[in-house]
Amino acid sequence: MNVSIITVSTNELISLAPPNELLEIRQNVATILKTIKGSVPLDRDFGVDYSALDSPTNQSLALWKLNIIDAIERDEPRVKVKSVTLDQEKSDVAEGKLTPIVTLEVVTND
Repeated sequence: MNVSIITVSTNELISLAPPNELLEIRQNVATILKTIKGSVPLDRDFGVDYSALDSPTNQSLALWKLNIIDAIERDEPRVKVKSVTLDQEKSDVAEGKLTPIVTLEVVTND
């Protein structure tokens, strides 16, 4: 049993055959982050609830972080969320684009 600390964001690339369990977990978490809750036909609870983003800024960012933590811990039981930060590049400010960056504690059998 191995315990690792990893960081995942929505910028992760998808692999149809991840070579090990740690990369599989990274990919699963990235998929959760990229999926809007309610958009998966047979699993409407899968993904992150983005509805909080229409609230006032401070409130929406706090709710969005909470929704990210809830979604990851519900759909990927092999991880524990250590922190969620929101990154915004200078070029993304005008578009209002935020990138969630999640730090996880992962327990694998590799």
